[in-house]
Amino acid sequence: MSVDTDLPESVDESQKERADRFAAAIVAAREAANISHQQAAKELRLELSVVQALEHADFSPLGAPVFIKGHLRAYEKLLGLQSGSLVELYELIQPVVEMKVAVQKPETAQSANLAPWSLGLLIFVAVVGVAWFLLSGGSDNESAAAVPVVEEQVAAKVDVAEPVAADSTPVVASGVATIVLKFTDECWVEITDAKGLLLESVQAAGAVRTLTGTPPFSFIFGNAKAVSLMVDGVAYQLPARTVRGDTARFKLTAADIQAVKDSTQ
Repeated sequence: MSVDTDLPESVDESQKERADRFAAAIVAAREAANISHQQAAKELRLELSVVQALEHADFSPLGAPVFIKGHLRAYEKLLGLQSGSLVELYELIQPVVEMKVAVQKPETAQSANLAPWSLGLLIFVAVVGVAWFLLSGGSDNESAAAVPVVEEQVAAKVDVAEPVAADSTPVVASGVATIVLKFTDECWVEITDAKGLLLESVQAAGAVRTLTGTPPFSFIFGNAKAVSLMVDGVAYQLPARTVRGDTARFKLTAADIQAVKDSTQ
């Protein structure tokens, strides 16, 4: 079964009208399949409010687009629709968000602006240096003799500061960790580390992803049962308390990762 994705490109059609077309397509497909809201929510393992939000094209409470698309793909399978048909409708009604990247100006431009007065400063310093040399006369020997004394003083200070008592407390480096994900079924994923987003996409069955990042990590799996997770070569079992329906949300700190390693020793 397929749905009509040929939405008119009329500039007079409002965003609400496009959303209404999207909602009508889902409702028509569900009713044709003789499935109620409650049955759809049960089969999809979603809350009833999520199913209703999808059918009203109310995407604001549903999270990032990657999760909305994951819900729609699951709905396509349930209703026997052509793969990607609902996702295509969703993409047609969603406004395109342009990402603006700030471009840092090259440092050479600033150097060029500083060049004129820098050159003048160098000339001034050179003139002062020559004048000092000519006027200092017989003080050269005193200056030369003073140099070794300064060097000896610096050396002495270095020698005194060099022996530092070693700290017996082990230092734990906040290094990176390697995450390996394996998927037995389609799953939408969002993973961040201390520095930002690492992965946000829908993973196909059989996919294997290796990520390297800095703890703490934050994970969201839309189809938790389809994911196996390894942290620095050690299998990690998703805690049952982090899974609600098909979705798992949890964090892994550096201490958590160390605990996982210690449990295998």
